[in-house]
Amino acid sequence: MELSFRWSLLITFCLITKEISSQEFIIKTTTKGEVRGKYQDSRDERKFASFEGIPFAKTPVRFEPPVEHEPWSEVYDATKPGYQCPHFLPMTGTFFDESEDCLTLNVFVPAELESYKNLTVMFWIHGGGYMFGSGSVMGPKYIMDEDVVLVTTNYRLGDPNKVTIFGESAGAGAVHSLMYSPAAKGLFSKVIAQSGSALSPWNTIYKPSETLNNLAKELGCTGSNNTQIVKCLKEKSIRSILDAQLSNAVGSFSTSLDPNPNDGDYSVFPESFETLIEKGDNSKNLPLIIGRNDVEWQATAKATLQDTVYVQRLNRNWTEGILEKVNYARYVRPEDNFTRVAEAIREFYFNGRTVITNNDENLESMEQMMSDFNFGTFSLADNASFPEPGRKRPCHADDLQYLFQSLQVPSKNWPDLETGSDDEDFSRQLISLWVSFAENGEPDPDILGATWNPIRTDIIDSQIEWYMINSTAVSQLESERLRDRVKFWNDIFDYSAALSVSSSCFIISLAITLAEITNAASILIFIGLSSHSHRVAIQPLATKLAERGHDVTVFSPIKPEIPNPKIKEFCTQQLINLNEQVVKDAGDATRRLRDKNFDPFGGNVLFDVLFGIVESMLNDEEFLKWLNSSKFDLIIHDHPGKEFIYAFAHHIKAKIIAFAPGAVQLPSDFDTFGYSIESWFLGFCTNPYWFIPDRVFNAVDTILWHLAYQDYYLTKVEALARKQFNFGFPPLLDLLKRTDFSFLNDHFSAAFARPLPPNVVSVGGMHVQDSNGTLPKEIEDFLSDTDQFIYLSFGSVVKVSMLPPEVQQYFFDAMASLPNTKFLWKWEGEVPKLMPKNALPKKWFPQHDVLAHPKCKGFMTQGGQMSVQQAIYNGVPIIVAPGFGDQPFNARAVERQNIGIHLELMDINKDTLSQAFEQLLNNKKYIESAKAVSKRFRDRPMTAVDTAVWWTEYVLRHDTEHLRLHIQENIQCNFGQIQQKTKAVIISNSLLKLVPPFNQWSQNVVRCNLLDSFSGW
Repeated sequence: MELSFRWSLLITFCLITKEISSQEFIIKTTTKGEVRGKYQDSRDERKFASFEGIPFAKTPVRFEPPVEHEPWSEVYDATKPGYQCPHFLPMTGTFFDESEDCLTLNVFVPAELESYKNLTVMFWIHGGGYMFGSGSVMGPKYIMDEDVVLVTTNYRLGDPNKVTIFGESAGAGAVHSLMYSPAAKGLFSKVIAQSGSALSPWNTIYKPSETLNNLAKELGCTGSNNTQIVKCLKEKSIRSILDAQLSNAVGSFSTSLDPNPNDGDYSVFPESFETLIEKGDNSKNLPLIIGRNDVEWQATAKATLQDTVYVQRLNRNWTEGILEKVNYARYVRPEDNFTRVAEAIREFYFNGRTVITNNDENLESMEQMMSDFNFGTFSLADNASFPEPGRKRPCHADDLQYLFQSLQVPSKNWPDLETGSDDEDFSRQLISLWVSFAENGEPDPDILGATWNPIRTDIIDSQIEWYMINSTAVSQLESERLRDRVKFWNDIFDYSAALSVSSSCFIISLAITLAEITNAASILIFIGLSSHSHRVAIQPLATKLAERGHDVTVFSPIKPEIPNPKIKEFCTQQLINLNEQVVKDAGDATRRLRDKNFDPFGGNVLFDVLFGIVESMLNDEEFLKWLNSSKFDLIIHDHPGKEFIYAFAHHIKAKIIAFAPGAVQLPSDFDTFGYSIESWFLGFCTNPYWFIPDRVFNAVDTILWHLAYQDYYLTKVEALARKQFNFGFPPLLDLLKRTDFSFLNDHFSAAFARPLPPNVVSVGGMHVQDSNGTLPKEIEDFLSDTDQFIYLSFGSVVKVSMLPPEVQQYFFDAMASLPNTKFLWKWEGEVPKLMPKNALPKKWFPQHDVLAHPKCKGFMTQGGQMSVQQAIYNGVPIIVAPGFGDQPFNARAVERQNIGIHLELMDINKDTLSQAFEQLLNNKKYIESAKAVSKRFRDRPMTAVDTAVWWTEYVLRHDTEHLRLHIQENIQCNFGQIQQKTKAVIISNSLLKLVPPFNQWSQNVVRCNLLDSFSGW
């Protein structure tokens, strides 16, 4: 340990003797040889040189001390991270067992400075309970805004007088422990310990010999002495050792304190931490920031109370049960009365409660008790910006997202901080605070707005100052509660001497104020019939909810592009196959060439298709078994085929949020969700009619749709559900009217203003993200000799390659007529030989990056909502050639906003296409309107996905009865709807009398419907 620690610091400060640089790479000479690094950009686009994977020890011999690495003769490639040390990552269920050759450093230095010898060095030791983690996954992007040298390392540990070691969790335990090591004396000058200390019970193995024997037994290594056992263990695969470590029989591998008198001066820890801290010989005058989050151990506390067997045992025998959680065999003195200790904990943390159950009150008590015991008692509450639901205060590692950019792939631990956000402001302030401490030994008063006084005497008797920091203010507070908690554990374990402070000790508390936090919930996102775009529309909400700690399950026939380990996925193969066939049939664009009003789901076809999907699910034993074994707090459903899920939600008492993937609702949804019929000013997605006399047909279509939906489709679904479900439920129409909340995938800035009740919120654009427009090299090379290009994509359903050859030729001729304009064309299938040279056809393009590219001047699309929103977000004018569903509606919206052109497939020829392309490129009306609408679309109080998350958690927190229109329970009493239906009676009778076979039927239908409208008056 000591050898590797000294060598790692030596190599850091030898990166100054020789430099050979190019535009992308840099070569430095160290005492061991030359290393090649690369340039990167910090958050503020400041260049820094990075050297990753530099070995500071030879490939280690298992269970032996590290050996110094010999010099190398060739230039060492330090442009990519080295191997991570073998471990199992519990958050993702992933094994990292690539190589044991993992003792490496990562060094990051500002590029523009000629000399680094006077810079402050910050040496990061990662956390992970000594069981998992790597220095390579903590990105330097944020910290390298500052004039510091950052070093991160994989375990096996400048100006040597200005080295600050800092770490979190196990890393905090390591750096705090090194303060008291004689072998480490003089190697660093400041210490920051985040969420851990030398005295944390998990920082050392209680009985290392016992751990060794357990490991040997688990792996079948027997012998008469330790030498034989270790020899056997060296021959085992690293994966088998990791598997054994995960078993309850072995436990974690943390620091072992078995001082060896033969080590002499090289003994890292010659005595126990308690003794070393009490002596304080090596820690004098070492400034220290040490702190923790308020409820570090919350996840464990929650699991503890969810363990019904343990809770029963705890209530039967309080002393045995509670002392199990504080390792009493290790820490309680033999002369102590165990019952006295257990009762003291009951009184102090549980307010004397004699019966413990799994509720919020006991959870708060358990999490505070376990957090205080496991992480020391140096700081109080803080809030992190991304706390998971269920955390009333922040948990373990919430502070890391402000110091480092996550490089874990896929990055699910924390997101990048949004530019200009409060989170980013807080990150900058925290990093400045840490750097000022690393440089000067105390936090800068200019950053804090006050002088932060260190603790220099007994921690019990001194006045304790801690800071709650946010992006706008710093508040100095005192805490009597902290003092009480320190005193409680000192009295229990007699640590008063060990906890005396012999150096400048600062107490830190980090905070960004948050809105009310929601408890973690079990959430089902249910998607029935759908194309790829349906999944894309709702996936950001699923991801964000999972990141916030909710237990998210997605039922969808469309698999995610990148699986999220935090999200459970389920779907039956039967539904996947059926969905593929339906979507394939809908994508036949040739039928739209013959009739611009053709819709593959028009009339009763949609209801027949939907019933086929529902029938497939409810007759599938695999699906029913999964559904009947599931329990959810909330169900968020996509629209097609969702009705039967309301019966299931009623049965399990789950709340319901409806999600409409398009900009419009179907007429049948107006009754159920409670907002007024829009047919007097908007057509719905399958309706080609819009304006006078179009409103006449809108009114008739609305009534016919209601009748078909309720009397034809819903009746069949309800009958099937009652047959297949083994529980009763109210009529489906009544359940639909009790929908708790609705999301619309649109936004008034880009479509139409509409009267919506409080329980319907627009969240259009959740899938849209900022992009710098960087494209793959092949595409950039193709665009290098032009100033403008137009992008063509007809989505995932419509296959342009299936269009008739003469229609394809129209496209080729129109493109060829604009030789100075390039075209990027999403094209499936074989590329025709007649494809013009100024067109690049590819099966896939990074669409959002393409639309964000500065040379992109236009976009031709089928009008899918996802694509239209991406174009709007990036201010790109649009040509919409609609296919089916809500695409004609979107085309009308694009026209109305003056951001593009509505061009029907049947109207396409060389001239119409050429004119449309030229209009996008040259007509200021479209160019300026697209930019204006983009600004409006982006200008919101919070992002679309954050809006959806907030309302989702609002629904979880509250009953939403107060958000529903009073009239929703008897929606037919709505005067506007009665007016619509009355108008329909007059007009439809007049029109339909011209067709005798339908005359009597129409009179009966409309008369019955009108009578229903007036019922209850």
